[in-house]
Amino acid sequence: MTEHGPQGGDEVNLARPTRNFGWPNVSYGCSYGATPGTACRIGGGTHAAPYTPPLAFWYATSTAPGGAAFYTGDKFPEWKGSFFVGGLSGKTLWRFVPTEDAIVGQEPFFAGQHEIRDLKQGPDGYLYLISRNTSQIYRIER
Repeated sequence: MTEHGPQGGDEVNLARPTRNFGWPNVSYGCSYGATPGTACRIGGGTHAAPYTPPLAFWYATSTAPGGAAFYTGDKFPEWKGSFFVGGLSGKTLWRFVPTEDAIVGQEPFFAGQHEIRDLKQGPDGYLYLISRNTSQIYRIER
């Protein structure tokens, strides 16, 4: 799942029963109005017990997660099982390679080009994204 953080600190988390990701006690983001930097992180930004750290996070700037989707299609076998996250303010499509409890790889696409509002896998196996700044739907091809 994705989560918007305060002034940075947007996260990718693995939602499981009993997990607590710390909000509002801890975040890699800063309180609004604070000068970004490690000193302003809410609760110090360290996810110690009983909090579960995010699998990935954006700092010091927010990506503002838009749509997200797991890729299960056959068009791109090397992407099978990848988790894709679109960034609204970050204007980037992120591909994360997850394992059971970690992200072991990430890859940005279209950096700075699209405010990605939503992202879906079509029945044809392609990924589609809706760009807020161009008001267009794009099919992702390699």
